[in-house]
Amino acid sequence: MNKLLVLIAAFLIVFFMMFRALPWWGSLLVITVGVVSLKWLVPFALDWIFRAPFRMKGKVLSGATVTMHEIKTIEATQISDESEDEDKTSDSQFNWYLIDVTITPQPVSTGFRHWEPGELSLIRKPATADTRDGDPAFRIASCKVFMDEGFVDDDDGAKYFGPLRLQLHAGIQPGIRNAQFLYYFERFGDLTFED
Repeated sequence: MNKLLVLIAAFLIVFFMMFRALPWWGSLLVITVGVVSLKWLVPFALDWIFRAPFRMKGKVLSGATVTMHEIKTIEATQISDESEDEDKTSDSQFNWYLIDVTITPQPVSTGFRHWEPGELSLIRKPATADTRDGDPAFRIASCKVFMDEGFVDDDDGAKYFGPLRLQLHAGIQPGIRNAQFLYYFERFGDLTFED
């Protein structure tokens, strides 16, 4: 956020200094360049400002380590019974897996320290397109959190601090072998799937 403010301030200072030092035709040129620049700068700045809080939330899992306990193939019917998703018609287009994993965030001294397992998604590795909104080749149908002696359903919006063991029911389109986790804009971990 600070970098953007400095950039905007520098742009305005240079713009007004040039405007005062140039003849009338130079000032007209500066105004034209300024308007064209703003047409590009405003959408970029709004996008950057809108995404800033999500980047800050995602930092908690920047460089997180992933300990894989188990990945096993399961039937789609096991997912349909548990999933609260209304889009059960598309379950057949995925290969379904039960992923047992522990995610350990790096220690952070500032910013957000808690994270939500329900905000995790999977993306291809290497990413093949813009993955800011996830990857349609993957679907996480349910997420369970290990508490005390077993896995329990993750409460929607529940936030956790530190390492957390998860059990994910995930659908992956056939042919995809490698994936990684995405938490807002942070990518981490390596997952390998077999048909």
